[in-house]
Amino acid sequence: MPVVIVPYTREHVEAVREFNGRLRVAGITMRFPESEIPAWLPKCDNRSIYQEHFLALDGQTVRGGYILKHQIFTVSGQTVSVGNYQLPISEGVIDKHYGLVGLILLNDALKRNPLLYSLGIGGHQESLARLLKGMGWKLFTVPFFFRICHPVTFLRNIRHLRNSWWRRLAFDLLAFTGAGWITLSAWRLLTMKRTVRAVQCRVTRIERFDEWADTLWQRPVGDFKFAAVRGSEVLNTLYPAADVRFVKLKVTVAEAEVGWAVVLVTRMADNKFFGSMIVATVVDNAASAGYENEVMLAAADIAVDQRADLIVTNQSHENWGRACDSAGFLRGPSNFIFAASPQLAAKLAPPEGMLNGVHLTRGDGDGPIHL
Repeated sequence: MPVVIVPYTREHVEAVREFNGRLRVAGITMRFPESEIPAWLPKCDNRSIYQEHFLALDGQTVRGGYILKHQIFTVSGQTVSVGNYQLPISEGVIDKHYGLVGLILLNDALKRNPLLYSLGIGGHQESLARLLKGMGWKLFTVPFFFRICHPVTFLRNIRHLRNSWWRRLAFDLLAFTGAGWITLSAWRLLTMKRTVRAVQCRVTRIERFDEWADTLWQRPVGDFKFAAVRGSEVLNTLYPAADVRFVKLKVTVAEAEVGWAVVLVTRMADNKFFGSMIVATVVDNAASAGYENEVMLAAADIAVDQRADLIVTNQSHENWGRACDSAGFLRGPSNFIFAASPQLAAKLAPPEGMLNGVHLTRGDGDGPIHL
């Protein structure tokens, strides 16, 4: 019986549970949601940003699924609906008889919206990245930035780097002698650039975004070749006041709102990458052109106030990359991939400069996660 793609409805919940069970037995950690209603962005109140779930059915048996997030973007000066291809899972990972399910899922998503992108993925070596590249998608690495706030804690907990006995010994010596603290603190002091304007700006914690965010968004939008529309309605949907995990801040200079940022602070516990550090992520941000430095400095200061040991962020736009440099961030290896469908990539040509003018952050990805 041919595999068909259908919208996820309540009658499919038990079949999804059985599908997840087969993945679990095979040692696969990924799971498809066991509810037909998206937990993060359900379609309601005529909102412009929402998710839909789709399943690959073999008779009554679920063989895979994917999530399609709908959102309004500005694309080369036009405002259009763009799809974010999320969480594609295929039984092909455990049974070669269903090896084509991943391709069937992708083709179905492209039929629903040819302007499609995927974000995150985990690196160019991942199976999804290889599939997308084989289908003519353009893949680009979104730069990763990190700022070490407490060098000793960082050196003792950064498991991703402490991956050999000699590295563990070296990092422990740096932490014990204080050499690591001196080196990293000196680097931050040398690279941070607090202008007079930055010192004079006012940073305010906010619960929600109001009309000022709509007005501010209209100012930088012309500088972006590709960016999600970040008006107050969308921002309050993504970062609701009821979700206390998000630290939201507004930056003003001379009584004018010039930008905002959203920071997520997570206390790690035996994390495979970060041990037991407190990690702050600059999840999302926007600014009037020329004020990126002030916003990134404000976000970093808020993270420090929240006792973060490490601050991380992914920023695709060159202006925000320079703002990270000025705020004392270092550039590190990134596994955060932006993949654009052929039709979307054509609108962002030329391919060699694809990320020029593209504004993507963690907030454009799969949801409210720390990384």
